[in-house]
Amino acid sequence: MAGAAGGGTAGAPTGGTAGVPASGDGGSAVVAPGTPLAWGANAQLVANNPFGMRGTWFVAFDCVDVAAAIADGRFVCPADPPTPNCCTAWDPLIVGPPPESAPGLSVDGGTQGDGLSRACLKGTVTQIVNDAFNVQWGAVLQLQLDAGQPFDTTRSFPGGKIVGFSVELDGPFASLPLRVGYQTTMNESYFVEVTVPSTRVELLFSEVKLGEWVMPQVPFDATQVVAVTVGVPPDPTTITPVDFCVRNVRVLQEGDVPSGN
Repeated sequence: MAGAAGGGTAGAPTGGTAGVPASGDGGSAVVAPGTPLAWGANAQLVANNPFGMRGTWFVAFDCVDVAAAIADGRFVCPADPPTPNCCTAWDPLIVGPPPESAPGLSVDGGTQGDGLSRACLKGTVTQIVNDAFNVQWGAVLQLQLDAGQPFDTTRSFPGGKIVGFSVELDGPFASLPLRVGYQTTMNESYFVEVTVPSTRVELLFSEVKLGEWVMPQVPFDATQVVAVTVGVPPDPTTITPVDFCVRNVRVLQEGDVPSGN
């Protein structure tokens, strides 16, 4: 797992293509329900948010798992691999701030009022070789909510219980959807599929799901939320370009969405 840092990469205008659309001009932050979060160029959440959230942007990717599988004989990388070492490859010109110095990740800081905070990821997810989905699983960009510990969203907050988050995704059009949602302490991703670009996506706790391949299908636990996540899955037929930014992240509370959600 690796951390984050300064200067955006993807920059195409937004235009809602998936999730829950909202009004917006495509080039600036959407005026929308919810309380905006902000982070600095060091990738750290601004500490004075009203929910006491504290965390940073991190990147997790499959190279460690692929290397381990090669070392113990569970996986053979062909002589002409789709990407170097048969795992996710990052743009070599983009390196995040210390201490993590995460490859491929860049961050623009902002304030809760200006909506300019962005976290961007650029690279290439490898093509699946010999159905090795369990080791060549792609990459995940995540915003931790309590420094890697579970954050209980069901607590009493001014404005009511948290029911989800909303995000915007900028970047060149991508036909393969991202998996946008949450990581919990069971270390699984609950998500909805979202294409890039998308003007606004509401990630309601009541609507995110585990992948159908995950067994058993454990219900989402809103007391155990570790991070907001954007996952880039692999494709068995081709490599997958990664070039997107996450911005305008908002905390949604009971009064921010229609009743019944």
